[in-house]
Amino acid sequence: MPTSGDHHDLLADIERVTRAWWERSPEDADWADRTFEIGGRGLRDDHGRALRVVLASGEVWTVDALQAWADDLIGVMSERWGAAGEIHARNEKTGIDRRSPLTRVMRATGLLTAPLWWVNGHAVAVVAGTPDPSYGDDPEVIIVIARPDAVLDLARGSNPWELRIRARIISDISALVGGAPAPGPLRWNGPPLAGSSLVPDAMRGGFRTGDHFWTWHFTHDGRGLFLSHPTGPDAAARPEPTFEEQVALFGGVPDDLLSLVVDRDPGGFFPVVHRGASTPGSAETENLLTGAATLPAVHAVFWRDDVDWRASDGMLQRVRDALDPDDVDTTNPLETIYPEAFGVPQLQWALRMGERMGPPTLLDAPYVSFVFDRVPEREEIEQVYAALGMFPDLALTGTLNDLLDVVVDAPGYRFLLDAALSNPHPERRRELALWLLDQRLDASSALSFLSPVNVLFANPTLGAEDEPVLRRLLEQGAIPGPTPVAMLPEWHPFVQLLDRDIEETALAPLVRTLLVHGDVDPATPALPDGRSVLDFASGPFPHGRSRDALASAIRELVAGGAVDTAAEPER
Repeated sequence: MPTSGDHHDLLADIERVTRAWWERSPEDADWADRTFEIGGRGLRDDHGRALRVVLASGEVWTVDALQAWADDLIGVMSERWGAAGEIHARNEKTGIDRRSPLTRVMRATGLLTAPLWWVNGHAVAVVAGTPDPSYGDDPEVIIVIARPDAVLDLARGSNPWELRIRARIISDISALVGGAPAPGPLRWNGPPLAGSSLVPDAMRGGFRTGDHFWTWHFTHDGRGLFLSHPTGPDAAARPEPTFEEQVALFGGVPDDLLSLVVDRDPGGFFPVVHRGASTPGSAETENLLTGAATLPAVHAVFWRDDVDWRASDGMLQRVRDALDPDDVDTTNPLETIYPEAFGVPQLQWALRMGERMGPPTLLDAPYVSFVFDRVPEREEIEQVYAALGMFPDLALTGTLNDLLDVVVDAPGYRFLLDAALSNPHPERRRELALWLLDQRLDASSALSFLSPVNVLFANPTLGAEDEPVLRRLLEQGAIPGPTPVAMLPEWHPFVQLLDRDIEETALAPLVRTLLVHGDVDPATPALPDGRSVLDFASGPFPHGRSRDALASAIRELVAGGAVDTAAEPER
């Protein structure tokens, strides 16, 4: 237990931390700075969302004494900050885990219930007891301080891919039965797919929720952006936000997600505000907000990182601005972040976050009047669902966004990879295959006598630009030679490749990658007729094209040289 000071001193430390965290983080403190210590112990920062410290610990035979100390601490906290609320890491009715930075700390310890107070805009929880054996054997008292948007999950546990599907369906129906703009792809400055320079388009759409309109963006890496603005007769009476207010509101949103909305054609999804002549932007900056000319005129901004939905820094600043500057503030800030005035509960209700949703919901009278401009016919809803398609067909002929608009758990289905590799559209094929391989899909198994490499090489539109796909296939365990049941020479990938009626220069990157990254020995007999890859490379070939340069490079490899890998194909 802390030896310096009493419970009141610990509370003073917590109050100091909750105020200071609005200004800076523990990473900003130098070694002599004690600002982010409680009871003389430094707080651990979990990605800027939660701070935690093991304040006291014991052993199995001292658990009663430790619990008594924790109960005394909780009593002093309640005297100072008022009666505690209670946070549960698991929904007691459904058994579903609640997903937030705070509840993850609790689940990691196996201590699923904790008292909680609001102190200076931040949540303070005491996680105390004997933890789950997988976490440790000793009882502990852990103090967790969390950002106001790190306590509850905006999506109420709903899978982000499921939310994407629901948002797409609602938006499609809204466009069909009313004046809402149709959802569609949108280029952005997002991260490329692994091993390539390909950045798949994001998807954008929107729908009404009573007197608010929500615009959504979803990206191939599971992230997203929700924006709301008021609609209806009352909206015109509200003052338009200034450009400076919108710059502040979008603070904290990563630049790649900002590229979805900064200086973009709104497409009817949201109004915009323009930078005034008196506040010129800076052209020489990497920060999109600093150089922006237009921004959405919205009043709520939520974005998803690779784990959680988060409020923008501008929304969190509203919590800070509402704090009492002269005293400890124990006001619950959740109403400031998730208010009905910004349409947040309405969004959760429309998307049925944390609940089941299906076609009957879309025909329910209260739902229809809240979201759609008129009652959709059952046939219209069936039309929207049918237009989404079936995911095996979408991998074979569609785009990556087509697939992501219907897939929740299916990326683990191995057959989708072969379907994507067979897609005749070159860019679609590469995006689909690279995305599926990014999901750690096992490419080592063959579904027939053709390996995934065979399937790729059989595609009629195969080209040099497919080299990143081949490389990722090999990295994920795809067989670089014939499968055990392939009995004919032409099903050796190398034979299959050189027999294609394609220019030698287009084949060179694929041959190079197959030999080097597939660990193929060109001199070893590899074909059913006893020939080696080197023997086969000498020709002749049915198409009559030259393969002399490739054969020469392979001979150099056999002689102890190396295949030239300096000139990488453009990705």
